[in-house]
Amino acid sequence: MHTKAEPDGDVRILAARLRVTTDQKLGKKTPDWVSELADERLSGRSPSEFKAHDRRVRILAARLRVTADRKLGKETPKSVIQLAGQSL
Repeated sequence: MHTKAEPDGDVRILAARLRVTTDQKLGKKTPDWVSELADERLSGRSPSEFKAHDRRVRILAARLRVTADRKLGKETPKSVIQLAGQSL
């Protein structure tokens, strides 16, 4: 379970929200634990305070985007695909 002490807590909440949205668009049931995580409040940090410079987080976000786009039948920008292909 997520706690506010986790450094990537907000990223996990945002990823859960994306999963809920993707599942809804695909007509799938979202696991309860994902829905519960998506309902949690963000820490209140502004987006500029997120570790946007953190290479690992950017790569993981790009991989999530590629997967979501594939499932939704959308085209993923080349730059996102390239970032997702980098090693952690």
